[in-house]
Parts: sequence; C-alpha cells; structure tokens
Amino acid sequence: METLYEATVFAADNNALEVRSLLRSGETNIPEVKAARDAFFNQEAFVNRGVWDKNLFDGNLETGFWPQKKYRLDTRIEGGTLRLDLGEITYLDKLVITVPNEFALQPLLVGEGNFVEISTDLVHWEELTYLAAKQSEVNIGKKVGYLRFKTFPQQIVEIEGWAKGQKLDRSLWKASNLFAYPNTKKAQKVWKSKIVLDEITEGSYLSVALNGQHGIEGAYAAAKMGDKYIGSPDRASSYPANNWEFMTSRRDKNYTYYIPLDESMIGKEIEVFVMGYDNENLNFDPELWITAYPNPWEKVKITLNKK
Repeated sequence: METLYEATVFAADNNALEVRSLLRSGETNIPEVKAARDAFFNQEAFVNRGVWDKNLFDGNLETGFWPQKKYRLDTRIEGGTLRLDLGEITYLDKLVITVPNEFALQPLLVGEGNFVEISTDLVHWEELTYLAAKQSEVNIGKKVGYLRFKTFPQQIVEIEGWAKGQKLDRSLWKASNLFAYPNTKKAQKVWKSKIVLDEITEGSYLSVALNGQHGIEGAYAAAKMGDKYIGSPDRASSYPANNWEFMTSRRDKNYTYYIPLDESMIGKEIEVFVMGYDNENLNFDPELWITAYPNPWEKVKITLNKK
C-alpha cells in the first residue's frame, strides 16, 4: 500500500492554485494574455512567497519553494515530507541543496546528520546520510528517480544534481513538500477493483469517487498495471497547496481522484485501489467511472455508392 500512496503523492503537486490554473490553461498565442501572465507570475509579491516548485530549479538563489502558513494554518499533512521527482531514472554523483542562511536550515543545524531515501521504482528504498549545511551535498553515486526527505530545511532556494562534473538538466524535475511521510499513513481498509479496457479515447481518465465521509486527507487512490504503479495527479477537492492568496478547501468527504489513461493500457488488466486511513471514517462508498475531457467527438465519413 505504501507504493500506491507514493505513486499518487509523487504524481501530485503542492504548487499554488494560481500555478495549477496556469498549467491547466496551457500555452497562449495571444500576446496580451502572455504579457498579463508574465506580469502576474514574475511580480515580487508572488515570487517571494515561494509557492512554485520550479523556483528550486531556476539557477536563481533569490527564489525558492517552501511550505506556507496562511492565516496561521499549517497546510503540511502530518508535518510534510520533501519529495523530489527527477522525471526519469538518472545517474547522480551528488545532490546539492542550498538555503540562504542558517535560520533557513532549521529544524536542521549546521553539521547535523540527516537522512534521505532514494528509489528507482517507488517499491525499494535506500537510506543515505549527509551533513546539513547552508549548501548540503548528498553523495549518491548511483541511478535514482525519486528522493524523499522526512526532515528538511524550512526554506530552500535551489536543488542541483551533478554527474561526472557536469550539472544535470532539471527541466523534468519537480518537488512537493506538504504530503505526509508514509509511516503516518497506515491503511485501515482497502478497496480494489480490476478492469480491462478494450478502448481508450484520447483524454480518457478514471474517476475514483469516494462517496461519504473519509476524514481530511483520510483516503487516497492509485492504480497498478502489471509492475507499473500509476498515481493520481489531480483530485477534487484540490490537493493541499502552498497558498499565495486563496486556500484549498479542507474537506473531509467526497474526494474524487483522477487517474489518466493512454493507449498502452488497452487490453491490460488494471487494478484500482482506494486506501482508507482514518479509522473513524471508513464507512464511505468508492465508485469507479471512466470519462474523458474534452468530449471525444469523432467524425466518420461514409460514402455510399449507388449501383
């Protein structure tokens, strides 16, 4: 169950709602719209809040990404965990984590030992140690795709990867910092459904509706196809976010998880799981639907020949 949970929280993000809206909208060819977007997302009031993970990988030590507290509300789940997804399996000699000062390093102290776990498949994890510093170097020396830090600095401004003396391209890297560490998420009840799809249209996804009360962050969904684990990158209500202005709703019922589908899944058995973690809120009813967005209208031309 831990691997299914990790598949979903690695697939998801903790970026501000404004960032999620931008990414859903996609690119624009309208100069005025692009100018308005650039003005908003490049303004100091937004950048300085540290609410977009891409600022960890931009080469700018004046920007970063860190857990937010809005209206004195800590949005971290069970203390949160820093997760780093490299986007592909990559050889790393070392990972370099930079903070602006010793205060930003807290709750770690300079010279204090810390731990990171690394994995290539979300199933098997290896624990490594390193010394905390304003520029911490984590020696790895092997291939890795995923990293998670149970304890991490409160304000990080840059994360870099190095291999054979060269800084790695980070265009596929992403991070999250609000989701709970897996040992605080022990499944109390699990639902499973097996399906085989003989047709998958473009834009299709599974909707896993959790009807009823399951507790705040009390239930998660994911899928498995063979030895591949498939997370849910989106959910309603939204995953917790590092807020710039508007906050995500802290609902305790009726989540719906969205699991993307593609043509590689046609004809293969897919197992869909729902994990309930709140022992006092396990009396809810999961449902599984398939849908698509946008509507998959297709045009078929038929020519009739008169004899």
